[in-house]
Amino acid sequence: MKSKEFEPNIIVYACTWCSYAGADLAGVSRLQYPPNVKINRIMCTGRMNPTIILNTFELGIDGVLISGCHFGDCHYISGNEKCDEMVKVAKGLIDLLGIEPERLSFEQISAAEGPKFAQTMTEFTARIKELGPNPLIRAQSTEHRAQKDFEEILRDSRAYHCYQCSQCVGSCPVSRNRKTHNVRRNVRKAVYGMEDRLLNDLDIWSCLTCGLCTTKCPLNVDYPAFVQGIRQKAFSLGASGTASHDGLFQSIVRVQQLAPHQNRLAWLTDDLKTEDKSDYLYFTGCLPYLDVVFSENGSKPLKIARDTISILNKLGISPMLLDNERCCGHDHFWSGDMASFKQLAEYNLELIRASGAKKVVFSCPECFQVFNKDYREHFGELGFEVVHIVELLSEKLNSNSLALKKNDRKVTFQDSCRLGRFAGLYEEPRNVIKAIPGTELVEMIDNRSNSLCCGSTGWTNCFKCAKKTQIERLGEAKDTGAQTLITTCPKCQIHLNCAQEQDEEKIEIKDITNLVAEAMG
Repeated sequence: MKSKEFEPNIIVYACTWCSYAGADLAGVSRLQYPPNVKINRIMCTGRMNPTIILNTFELGIDGVLISGCHFGDCHYISGNEKCDEMVKVAKGLIDLLGIEPERLSFEQISAAEGPKFAQTMTEFTARIKELGPNPLIRAQSTEHRAQKDFEEILRDSRAYHCYQCSQCVGSCPVSRNRKTHNVRRNVRKAVYGMEDRLLNDLDIWSCLTCGLCTTKCPLNVDYPAFVQGIRQKAFSLGASGTASHDGLFQSIVRVQQLAPHQNRLAWLTDDLKTEDKSDYLYFTGCLPYLDVVFSENGSKPLKIARDTISILNKLGISPMLLDNERCCGHDHFWSGDMASFKQLAEYNLELIRASGAKKVVFSCPECFQVFNKDYREHFGELGFEVVHIVELLSEKLNSNSLALKKNDRKVTFQDSCRLGRFAGLYEEPRNVIKAIPGTELVEMIDNRSNSLCCGSTGWTNCFKCAKKTQIERLGEAKDTGAQTLITTCPKCQIHLNCAQEQDEEKIEIKDITNLVAEAMG
């Protein structure tokens, strides 16, 4: 029950050229509007982004109103039009996070419209009073403590075995495009006790943790594990990489952890069969959020989710889905934020165990890997089986229980780092592709354990060298003569689509679930 005494906290982001002047006019004209409104003056509404919106709600604000120029009057030509599109994305995200979209509004108020400013503030305050307090639960403080000392990091990653041969440097995609990044030198700093230099080196956040260096290392030094350990210590000291997309995805997960409920399943269509209780559970991960942000660049994250369920249905499986699952914590783990990783992991494990599911199916390699390896290492046995969709499909192929229609197409395949080098699933996706009649698989020059990363990980440090890596990989794909590049990772699809956004000649990029769903008819 909403308290009658509830007085909302409302933040207004007002354009300095028009709406802020309109607020001034309302003030000097002594027009009354509720004192709940706190006005923040901004240069242009085009500078607003969804991260600012999410961070504002995360702080406990009950309503956010952005006020700018009328279309055609923007001092920066199209800033208000960009803001209008941004607000649509932000509303999609907060709706998924269980925050009513009505708590966010974009209004156009000119410098001469003082009365309209006062009226808008009054009406918006009344709307927020009706909605009640911000539904997010206040954050609990967490301690960020490194789990290992330097000796443990060096021992567990086998870094002591490094004899500085530079095989890692020669294979590293970051080193190829940025000469200051040197895998061997980072290991030497740690072995020689130069902890401070290593922990304060921003370059430690540029490593893709793709594992290509480890496949080349003659002594099997686990450099990704070394980097993850160093990042734990650095994060505990307040360091972090440079977040891409203005830190949007870090904000999404923080708000997820505060949301008492999410609205994650509105994308389900009537033709998809799911159950409230089932032995199979499909973990969708962050696909609903990725779809809101990236559907415009040609990526189709939610099509992966829909086609995964469609495939399961064709196999006689009606899976269970969870409306309140949270991010798997993969990016937090690899950025060294172990407190957040453990909070997410404990929550997801409790939710899945309570569901009674016996087998959890993943279409995202990062979710699959973090459950299969990192959850087990930190929490022991899961209490359920984990399987990637390509494993399930490959198994059904072996039992001849998968009927696929002809699909004349030449394709090439992108081995994602987590599914390939980390999980060792190289042949399963290839077996699935080859089983589709008429589909010809042609390999890129770098494939399987030698496969090139998509260039970015953890929504961090997406700089020029990431773009160069992506362009190099797209070049390899196009050189095969394939019509379509098949991926098994939504992030690979997003990053590679982003890299070719300005290209005149694009290669079609689709997930393996999309390919199989087409062949199943």
